[in-house]
Amino acid sequence: MQLLRASNAHASALQESGRRLAAAADESQVHAAAVDALSTALGCELAILARRAAGNELSVAARSGGGATLDTIDLAAADWAAEHGQPAGRFTDTLAGAQWWCLPARASGRTLAVAALRFPPAANSAQSRPTPDQERLALAMLDDVAQA
Repeated sequence: MQLLRASNAHASALQESGRRLAAAADESQVHAAAVDALSTALGCELAILARRAAGNELSVAARSGGGATLDTIDLAAADWAAEHGQPAGRFTDTLAGAQWWCLPARASGRTLAVAALRFPPAANSAQSRPTPDQERLALAMLDDVAQA
């Protein structure tokens, strides 16, 4: 029964995310919709980082209500995730000292943005990490964001 509830919650979150993304008219609205959907579904702080122009540094394009602040190591993890198309930062072996878990949003073989997620302090201990369901949901939602 618990598995069925988790599956239903996952499907509902994806459906809500898709609805928000479909209503987005431009890139800034896609970023805002992504922040709202992901932070609500995963219960975390979230920042979407994007490059303003080719070759420029990543900068925060949208963030959750907490005013998400990323330190130098967090920005390095986001940049690494963008450059390599793989997760970096917290919960990974790459720049693991970062407080944010950085996930690339990729489409057509390139990274379009990076989602940086920071879970509440209770879930942010050294032993704790996102559940496999949260990881799958985050990656599935980011796939939708990249397509939007």
